[in-house]
Amino acid sequence: EALTEVQRYPQDFNGVLAGAPASIMTELNAVLHEYEADVNIDSAGHPIVTEADAELVGKAALEACYPKVGIMLDYRSCERKFNIDTVLCRAGETKNCLTSTQLAVMKKIYQGPVTATGQQLFPGGYPLGSEWGLNLPATTTTTLTKGGMMSAWLQYFAFETNIGTTGVDAEQFTAAYFKQIEKLAPFWDATDPDLSPFEQSGGKLIMWQGESDWSIPTISSIAYYQAVVKAMGGIASTQGFARYYLLPGDRKSTRLNS
Repeated sequence: EALTEVQRYPQDFNGVLAGAPASIMTELNAVLHEYEADVNIDSAGHPIVTEADAELVGKAALEACYPKVGIMLDYRSCERKFNIDTVLCRAGETKNCLTSTQLAVMKKIYQGPVTATGQQLFPGGYPLGSEWGLNLPATTTTTLTKGGMMSAWLQYFAFETNIGTTGVDAEQFTAAYFKQIEKLAPFWDATDPDLSPFEQSGGKLIMWQGESDWSIPTISSIAYYQAVVKAMGGIASTQGFARYYLLPGDRKSTRLNS
């Protein structure tokens, strides 16, 4: 809502604080959240990765990047340093490690949704440090559906009719699917990077987001701010009226940051 005001009604407020903005709303709800559920379901309808499995990766990342402070200070820097393959089970290991199948799921969660040909459908996936809040099941015996928590969004908004949970489960990430949900983008998304009217009216914008946010990945707001910087003539001119801050997060602050 904050970025919608800035972009569409630039004279409503002269100061705007946009916390964890879900600016790419359509794709967030109709693609990213569904993708996370989709890649974590086996042929029997059971989860491949549990909450505890994901936490193993998070703990390993913290140990590799910030062992003394125990807080994910900069997940982007940690992504360049941390080798996720170190949590792969070796021959004979069954505890405190992930199988190759589980590891492949976690890599997809971090990467974000892509088509069969590798086309990115969202700026990225969930960041290192968000593992404690990914809403993953506690056990592998739970029965899951591909619809996930956003099935209502697909049933009533994207398809303009109730296609039911069965219809949601049957949907694939195809070009036709993406074209259908993109009809909502002009109404729900707030991604216009040209903030000239807001700047010219004397407006000031502060964007912030917690790095451990599991619901709205920071990559989406990072991508938007980078687009604003490009559209507004560079970082110096942009920071004269709009700034963006990332808040470090850890296990205890996950829910606060999101």
